Amino acid sequence: MQKVGCKKLVSILFILLLVVAMVIMTSGCDKDNSDGDDSGSEVESDYNNSEPDTSENSNNNNNNGTTPGTKEDNTPGTTDNNTDIITTPKYVNPLTGLPTEKDLSGQRPVSIMINNLQKATPQIGIASADILYECLTEGGITRLLMVVLDYEKLNVVGSVRSSRDYFIDFSQNHDAIYIHAGGSVYAYDALSKRDVDNLDGVKMGTISSIMFYRDEERKKTMGYEHSLMTTGEKIVAGIQKKQYRTAIKQNFKNPMQFVDYGKRVTLGGDASLDIRLPYSKGQVVDLVYDKDTGKYLRYQFSGVKHIDGETGEQLAFDNVIVILTDMWVIEGDKNNCLKVITTGEGKGYYATGGRYIPIKWSKSNVDSPIVFTNNDGTPLLLNRGKTFISVIDKDTKSNMNYSD
Repeated sequence: MQKVGCKKLVSILFILLLVVAMVIMTSGCDKDNSDGDDSGSEVESDYNNSEPDTSENSNNNNNNGTTPGTKEDNTPGTTDNNTDIITTPKYVNPLTGLPTEKDLSGQRPVSIMINNLQKATPQIGIASADILYECLTEGGITRLLMVVLDYEKLNVVGSVRSSRDYFIDFSQNHDAIYIHAGGSVYAYDALSKRDVDNLDGVKMGTISSIMFYRDEERKKTMGYEHSLMTTGEKIVAGIQKKQYRTAIKQNFKNPMQFVDYGKRVTLGGDASLDIRLPYSKGQVVDLVYDKDTGKYLRYQFSGVKHIDGETGEQLAFDNVIVILTDMWVIEGDKNNCLKVITTGEGKGYYATGGRYIPIKWSKSNVDSPIVFTNNDGTPLLLNRGKTFISVIDKDTKSNMNYSD
């Protein structure tokens, strides 16, 4: 009886062990299936597609620009979590929007008439211009007006040449102290009637000796008329001698309006990799976009690099503004001086970053600052940096080129 009972007990234990083994095996199969690679399943795929796109590219189509056809791009300098790190400088140059070592925001700039005959090139110190204007004078030649805020730092600048009345209007766009050496009858009439603060290297007696000197080498190689130079130190001395106002006018409206610091304007217009400006048969200017630097390199006289003779660097600009206007030879003028319309309203172009858009300009009177707007009337925002401003006959528009 005891043997039979033992056999039954062993049989029961064996059956229980079999049952437990089967349960374990069944659980193991379920675990394997749940941990298997099921990423290609329809359910998994639907789940992945339902998650929101939080990548940086998800906002590429969002135009955050403040002007039509433009958008602002953040400059490089971000952390791993895409949080922008932008350090706004304490001081900026209001003519360029770039950082400065000291506060110049309340200082008047100077504007200097610069010779641009090919015989008188290379000019000296011209790369120091914050803004550079160019416009025709008589005989198919152009003259330049360089506008500089931190003029005390200038080394040698020149050669300085004579004034034209419409260049005074350009200078007044920035409430600048106007520097020249002589001028047309129309220029002297404007300087007198409008009481413009100016420093003349020809008709100001002691100012001429304080502010200007003749470069002997240029006198020998280029001619006497192409040798008049000045310096930052001499400009300061001339301003002090005349006791001119050195602070910008109260409530002066700066025509140079820049994009927020740390951002860039990206135009939505057409490509402008080579801007050709045919002032005359003898003066064709090209501004060629350099993708590496993001600047327009200046060439003139149909392909000659425009070089600063002091530094050897080619003139380069972040912004190019073209002002289209009416101009004509004054009837009966023995020197064929031009009448250039600088007031009223007109059209033009703005180029930056290898693209350009049409714009509008307006100037209420000869002594008021110019205003640049987009075609819809909103303020034109510029990229921070140096600006070249071409004032050109609107009849040459058909011959201008913005090739890509």
